[in-house]
Amino acid sequence: MIIQNLAISEQKQEEIKKSTKNELSTLQSRIEIGWPENRRDCEIELREYWDVRETLTVDEGIILKSEQVLIPPSMRKEMLEKIHEGHLGTAKCKQRARGLLHWPRMSQDITDLISRCSTCLKHRNKQRKETLINHELGEYP
Repeated sequence: MIIQNLAISEQKQEEIKKSTKNELSTLQSRIEIGWPENRRDCEIELREYWDVRETLTVDEGIILKSEQVLIPPSMRKEMLEKIHEGHLGTAKCKQRARGLLHWPRMSQDITDLISRCSTCLKHRNKQRKETLINHELGEYP
């Protein structure tokens, strides 16, 4: 059981299970009964999972993409905030998230959050223009 090896507290796992049952029951059923042959035959709300359908599994009520936990929509904002707690920047936050979590457009959500973060904007490295220094022109070419 993969769930037992996750770096997620039991309380958080229970929250994810409950939200998954409430919000992603159609996806959970589709994973368990199998996917149609064609994308167009799939439920509209599940089409965003079509490209990763072969890697989706259900373990103890939690949907996994390979070994990443699929986060239900109602919990994504909270997870984004946890990912970005240290204001590590876009690349580090994405790396941190991809190790454990998944949801459609997660990378874009992380990028959007960081681009709106006032702390990150305030402390972002800015390239400074080099000061121009006047010097004498040579006599010969």
